[in-house]
Amino acid sequence: MQPISSLHVNTARNWRGGERQTLLLLEGLRQRGHQTALVCPPGSPLARRSEDSGIAVHALSMRSARDLMKFRQLVGQLNPQIVQYHTAHAHSSGLLARVGM
Repeated sequence: MQPISSLHVNTARNWRGGERQTLLLLEGLRQRGHQTALVCPPGSPLARRSEDSGIAVHALSMRSARDLMKFRQLVGQLNPQIVQYHTAHAHSSGLLARVGM
């Protein structure tokens, strides 16, 4: 299997089951030789735990037009094969970034 590159977006500011699942997925993908990166709020528990685990973290709150533009630029720079949205807010933010607000 060819390695894939993926960008994961989780906008939660707390640590719950979904954030644990996101981290486990990122770690599992990386262990299998895939390139992974995460977009999440700065200082969030997921950001800290992901950084501790060696995951590339891009800290964006995804709550302002500026953050959405930065996200759009990041997707262009990383050019991931897959962008996965892990929270409801991430889905709507991703859509806004995609259509150019």
